[in-house]
Amino acid sequence: MMFRTVAILTVSLVGAAAVTWLYAANRPHEQPLAVTPPATTAVPQVSVLVARHALTEGAIVQTQDLDISNQAAAGLPPDYIAANSPVRAKLPGQMVVHGVAAGAPIVLADVQPPTTETAALLAPGMRAIAIAVNPQTSVAGLLTRGDFVDVLLSYKMDNGADASRTILQNIRVVATDQNTNETGKPGTAVPKTVTLEVTPDGAKMIALAVQVGTLSLSLSAAPRGGAGNEIVLDDRPITTRDLTSAGQSDPAPVVAAVTAAAPAPVIAAPDVQIFRGSGVSRAADGAGGSSNFGAKAGH
Repeated sequence: MMFRTVAILTVSLVGAAAVTWLYAANRPHEQPLAVTPPATTAVPQVSVLVARHALTEGAIVQTQDLDISNQAAAGLPPDYIAANSPVRAKLPGQMVVHGVAAGAPIVLADVQPPTTETAALLAPGMRAIAIAVNPQTSVAGLLTRGDFVDVLLSYKMDNGADASRTILQNIRVVATDQNTNETGKPGTAVPKTVTLEVTPDGAKMIALAVQVGTLSLSLSAAPRGGAGNEIVLDDRPITTRDLTSAGQSDPAPVVAAVTAAAPAPVIAAPDVQIFRGSGVSRAADGAGGSSNFGAKAGH
């Protein structure tokens, strides 16, 4: 009886194991789930007009000043200028009224059409002052609005020598004669006056300088990163001596002749006569010996 029970249990266990093995062998394998990356939202890009380099106030926009850049539409100002906008063709010749950093989008408020009103060309707080020029003092008439110049003063020093020095630098030209419409091309006629944009102190300096000497203009490159201080106080003047003594050694110093001292005057000793009784003695000096040159007289 015991043997029969053990046999039945053994057969049952073997059968259960066989069934389990058959189920596992015939069960379809589960495929691993594919991980799908989260979908990225494309940021809309817009081709806009930007400044190829920094544009300063008062500058006249040229075609080479403009560039195209793809930028996110969400971060653009509302009045940006699209690359395919018809406004793009009208920008060259416009005047910059608000400075634009390099690579920054240009907006409509940054520029305005040129105007014949000189006051509209001036930056806030600046002044316009005109000076008389000729071909020699105005770079042969090559100056036009938007150029930058240095102002030189030629004058006569207190010792009579002629001198020249720079009194103002990086000054913007706002007009030549009465013409403020030039956009980069000099006129055919040499101007007789040039109007400069200066600070109030710069205007005072020019007004005083024309009373002292002659003003000349020298063309300079446009300032980078701001014009800085326009008034030049530490420029060493160039004098005629600098021109004529170039390459020459300084003359040898002149040594004054030494005059021999005059001999001390000889002071004659006083002639002293001494009376002793009937004799007379003469002292040659006041210090010592004497000689008797008188005879004894009778009593």
